[in-house]
Amino acid sequence: MRKILTFIIMTISFSAYSLDNAGIYLKKDISISKELIEKYAPGSKVISNKSDNGVQYIVTWPDVTVTINTINKWPDRDVQLQGMYNWISSIQTGNDDTKDLLNTIPQLTNLAGCTIEPSYDVSGKAANLVKSIALDHSGLIFSFQSFYSAKGKWLAGNPADSKQI
Repeated sequence: MRKILTFIIMTISFSAYSLDNAGIYLKKDISISKELIEKYAPGSKVISNKSDNGVQYIVTWPDVTVTINTINKWPDRDVQLQGMYNWISSIQTGNDDTKDLLNTIPQLTNLAGCTIEPSYDVSGKAANLVKSIALDHSGLIFSFQSFYSAKGKWLAGNPADSKQI
């Protein structure tokens, strides 16, 4: 009985916990810094950890944490961009947003990966941080199963996804 009850409690705990991800694809060289993040994330605590591969920033508010991982070099860039291009081409809607997205993909030069815990917050702090970085770098955002503009407008992907982040 105890094992079953423990399993049920653990299952409820894990199912109540969510994790969102966002990839920020950049057209400009990474210029993300602790100071820039503090500007884009007012009221947060920012910690940075540098490694040989890049820098990790942990941005924390009382209700949400965004971890941003940057890399010095995107090792399989061409393969990933071709995969993105092929996928968007296969699902394109024919609208101008999709055409613009297809034209932008070859221009992407770097990326920053983000995890948002427990998920995007209702007040929009996490989304505003992700969008600010994308805007600053003329980038795109991939979150849920869709691409979004730097302003958070849905461009292409899963039609059931939110139309704005």
